Amino acid sequence: MKLKVLIFLVVFISSSGFSQQQFVGVGLQSEFKSYNKLSLAYGLSYENQLSKHHGFEVDLNYRSSMLYFNLNAPASGINNLDVAVRENFISLPVFYRFYSTIVNLSTGFTFDYFVSGNYLPNAQNQVFSDYYIDPKLYIG
Repeated sequence: MKLKVLIFLVVFISSSGFSQQQFVGVGLQSEFKSYNKLSLAYGLSYENQLSKHHGFEVDLNYRSSMLYFNLNAPASGINNLDVAVRENFISLPVFYRFYSTIVNLSTGFTFDYFVSGNYLPNAQNQVFSDYYIDPKLYIG
C-alpha cells in the first residue's frame, strides 16, 4: 500500500517550479527487460531553455537492475545453479534539447556509476561473496 501511495505522489504531484523557461521536477521511470520484470528508477530533473530553439536537460536518477544467469563451477560442486543479482546505479543523463513548433528533439549521453550489487536468495541456499563490477563508471 505504501508503494502505491508513493508512486501516486511522485507521478501525479510532481514538485515543479517554472521560471524563465526553467523546469525542476521529480520523476519516476520504468523499464521492461527481456525477462518481463518491471524495473523502476526515480530521480530529479532540471531543464533550461536557453533560447527559442536551444536548451539542455540534466537528470540525476537512482535505478536498480536485475541480472539473471546460470552458474557452473564443477570444481566447487556447483552445477546449473540459477543466480539472481540486483545491481544499483546512479545515472546522470545530460541532453541537448532542440525546440520547435513541430517537434522537440534531444540528444546526449549518460554516465552510469555502479553503487552496489547483491545476490538474491535462491532455492539451494548457496552463499556467495561480495558482488562488484569493474569499471564502476560507464558512459553511454
